Amino acid sequence: MDTDTGPKKFMLCIDLQKGFVIIGILEVVATVLQVMNLMYSVRLGIAMLFLFNAPLLYTWVMSQLHRRKGDLDMSYQFNTLFMTVYFVRLLVILIGGFIFIIIAQRNDEPVDFLCDKYYGIDYNEDGTIPAEFVDDLGECRSMFRNLVWPIYIITVVFQSHCLFTLQNYRSLFENKEYIKETNFEEDI
Repeated sequence: MDTDTGPKKFMLCIDLQKGFVIIGILEVVATVLQVMNLMYSVRLGIAMLFLFNAPLLYTWVMSQLHRRKGDLDMSYQFNTLFMTVYFVRLLVILIGGFIFIIIAQRNDEPVDFLCDKYYGIDYNEDGTIPAEFVDDLGECRSMFRNLVWPIYIITVVFQSHCLFTLQNYRSLFENKEYIKETNFEEDI
């Protein structure tokens, strides 16, 4: 077991055990925000809710419930699923987000979609922009294109840090507890 890699503290100041709990709480908050997102973009909200937020929340809660019951084997398995889905989400954000940003930098349609959903720009029935919203749409496009890269980079760095924290938590704490309870080191 190599425990020299990965962060020793979550966000450089909180110990790993509390950091693990904070990551789970952040998933609860992310799920609540995703449910609120359903008011603005139903299809996108439902897709993200059922593809990522619900599985992450379910596996984290089940891991914690089994840990509290003393069933470390099931807790370990659910935490493995949690980390796997977390990694897949990171890959989707990393690759899909990068592709989306490149397309959005060169094409107005994805940006217009987001401006329509989140910025409150209403189109005419024939799909044209009313004269009073032309300046607002230009401002929204500019704001989106200026903010999307910093938000993307911060999101990827934070999600990566959380994943490394989860892996280090497993190496330093969970693996030792699992070996102590099951006496099987080969399963790790």
